[in-house]
Amino acid sequence: IESSVNCYVKTVEHALYLRDLGVDILTIDRDINRDIPLIKQIKERTRLKIKMMLNEGCLRNCPFRNIHYNYLSHPVEKSDFQKRLFFDNPCFSIYSKNPLKIFSIPFVTPNAIEHYNGIVDYYKLSTRVFTTSKVESCLKAYINRKFSGNLLDILDSPGLSYFTFINYAAVKNNGYFENMFKCRNNCADCDFCNKLFKEAVVINTSLLDNDKREEHGKKAIKMFRKLLKDFPNEPAIYLGWAKTYFYLRRYKEALEKLNKILAFGFIDDSVYYLLGACYLKIGKFEKALASLR
Repeated sequence: IESSVNCYVKTVEHALYLRDLGVDILTIDRDINRDIPLIKQIKERTRLKIKMMLNEGCLRNCPFRNIHYNYLSHPVEKSDFQKRLFFDNPCFSIYSKNPLKIFSIPFVTPNAIEHYNGIVDYYKLSTRVFTTSKVESCLKAYINRKFSGNLLDILDSPGLSYFTFINYAAVKNNGYFENMFKCRNNCADCDFCNKLFKEAVVINTSLLDNDKREEHGKKAIKMFRKLLKDFPNEPAIYLGWAKTYFYLRRYKEALEKLNKILAFGFIDDSVYYLLGACYLKIGKFEKALASLR
């Protein structure tokens, strides 16, 4: 008998209740993923097998989590108002005020799994809305415990579409996970996340006001050019670059990057959707339809 991650187990007491109800495998709440001493305590007190979700991208201690999951579990016809209210707008409203919250999300990076050896028995991936190819690449990243490119490609949450690209190499090389283990949320006395954000993260320019769109677009393009020196054949970089050009209404330049991806033999639905959208914007309707076939 296995408990769901949506039992929200965050304390020893909660875990003991589930053990006494007959649970054999205890899935801990995502919000305590980085509290290894607490996970150890839960395991020692319950003597149960522990399962942990690795890659969900929902905000830590999100005030909308319960109502959001309740909403998603009742697939009835929804009004436009409900869609705006419950899908990703609450996440966007939080990120727009503090985009650094992206780093407090309790995901576990592929290279950090070693920290849980002997503590966690099973791992779970959130891939419900992934394409088949994306499921495969996500699974390989965690099995091999290494990854390169866009961190967003292995994280799952609609709210993460507020961002276009997060450079995994920068996250890893700056000792992100080790710093998160020590984090005490004293942001006023620590500038780690702010420095990492400037180096690693590109915001989705389509969600920005016109005056900020150009500024962030230039930053993104500069970052992608720099990344290509280290990863010259990385499709995720070209895709992020193409998205940035698209949101800046530079459609021909976006097409150039997308065709580069296709030349690599990289197949993913998102590439063809963006390809079709670009052709649509420049009035090449037949090519737009062909790309979606």
